[in-house]
Amino acid sequence: MRFRYAIALAAIAAGFVVAGCQNSPNSVVSGPLQMSQPDKTGATYYYPPELWNGFVTIPSGSPTDFEIIFQGNVTADFPSPLEPGHGVYDPFCPPSQTCNNMTVTYNTSSNTTTFEWSGTQLYDNISGNSTEVHFGILNGPGGTYVKCLQWYTEWTFASGPPEPTPVINVCNKKKVKTKKSPAASTTVFATVFVETSFSPINASSPATSGTWVNIPYTSDGSTQPQLEYANYTDQPIYTANSGIVLNQSYPTDSSCLSNLYCSGNISDLEELNFEGMPPPGSEESPFIPMTNPPPSVIQPQGFK
Repeated sequence: MRFRYAIALAAIAAGFVVAGCQNSPNSVVSGPLQMSQPDKTGATYYYPPELWNGFVTIPSGSPTDFEIIFQGNVTADFPSPLEPGHGVYDPFCPPSQTCNNMTVTYNTSSNTTTFEWSGTQLYDNISGNSTEVHFGILNGPGGTYVKCLQWYTEWTFASGPPEPTPVINVCNKKKVKTKKSPAASTTVFATVFVETSFSPINASSPATSGTWVNIPYTSDGSTQPQLEYANYTDQPIYTANSGIVLNQSYPTDSSCLSNLYCSGNISDLEELNFEGMPPPGSEESPFIPMTNPPPSVIQPQGFK
């Protein structure tokens, strides 16, 4: 198996914080972010974030942007102002520097929101790897329940059409919340890993993208959550090498009740990579087979 590397995103609504591989020093979005909300009875609940980490292959040509396209107007889900990005997880930013090269815009005609990194040059931000790069977003709920956002990613260029990347959505549509504390015993994370590509994945044609994602779910101890998988690109996505780790506890850091960019959330996100969570088939991998794995091929579907 050829080892891969990382980028980060989350698939719920609210504030986004870019993070990446281990020891990333900066966030992309400012806080504090309100992670707890009262319900109709006045009881306070913690709405856990989802954490996403993956890898993408650098395209041929000279890309000027990397974009995440969300369905609908989710600009209010991004706290303002955005903080500078860092080269560890922003390959358009030179190493050991910070850059103000990110924007969030809403297009009324297409009813989509675009989170964009831009620059004139891509820098290696994975040690010993010049073909794949890190990006990252950590995201948490901005309303009264966890949402399953619909999104896809693409490279764009100064001229020519955009180039989508084979990133899939992984979602637990059951609404998950934890009363008063982020450390409730039955509400936990499942960590899912899956490799993806626009062509069948085999030894001569390895995956060109992939995902680690922490998904909140209510646990009975051993039953795996029933997840849903979606492809919002314009072509089929092939999957391989999936696995799951159950019963990953929430951060016990009390500041996570009010701040998405708390040390506990960032620490969890920084574990979602080849060092912290080696993929299935790797030495010391914690992943087990999934009872509900993604289909071997996920057909494209439009935004709903």
